[in-house]
Amino acid sequence: MTHAIDRTGDWRARLFLEGFDLFNRGKRFEAHEEWEAMWLEEPKGHPNRLFLQGLIQIAAAFHRIETSFPRAAWRLFRSARRKLIPYRSGYKGVDVGALIPLLDGWLERLAVSDGRGAPPDAWFRMEVSGRGWNEPAREADGTAAGQAVARAFEQYSSDRTVRTGCPTCGAELEVNGRSRAPEHDTETAWRVACPAGCVEATIAEGAAR
Repeated sequence: MTHAIDRTGDWRARLFLEGFDLFNRGKRFEAHEEWEAMWLEEPKGHPNRLFLQGLIQIAAAFHRIETSFPRAAWRLFRSARRKLIPYRSGYKGVDVGALIPLLDGWLERLAVSDGRGAPPDAWFRMEVSGRGWNEPAREADGTAAGQAVARAFEQYSSDRTVRTGCPTCGAELEVNGRSRAPEHDTETAWRVACPAGCVEATIAEGAAR
């Protein structure tokens, strides 16, 4: 962070909206900073944590395009897509369903260009409706299995090899039978499971209800 965060009052809701305002005014790095301050406060395994990380990565991807690092931007867009797909549209007031095709468009664009010549409407806005950050969300699964599933999906969606062990048998968990996401992943749902069947959880549309 490059500036102190005012943590008085409903500061998370305030930072959440400030992040969108900055993003939509073209200050994407600054938006990334606001959301990152929130992300650092979220407990591991909470649905809000991966959701915020997806937004952070979108902002960071655009910043990478602006600073001439298209390959890094492509990776960030891909990682953001994986993180956001499990969330229902309207999660924290964000139309996640509308975001996914926009991210797909950037993945296709960056596969053949540096993105800097993209049309103005490609640099999309993101809006928040309803109660925003104060929209209700399910709580984290605090069990050992729930925490392990959350860690495994975070590793997978960040394109790191899954190294989280099953809390029952110790075997490394897999996502759709894999320990690492492929280069081009068009799936829209993931199943985190222990090879021995001790732990199994589906991460799919509506999982955040």
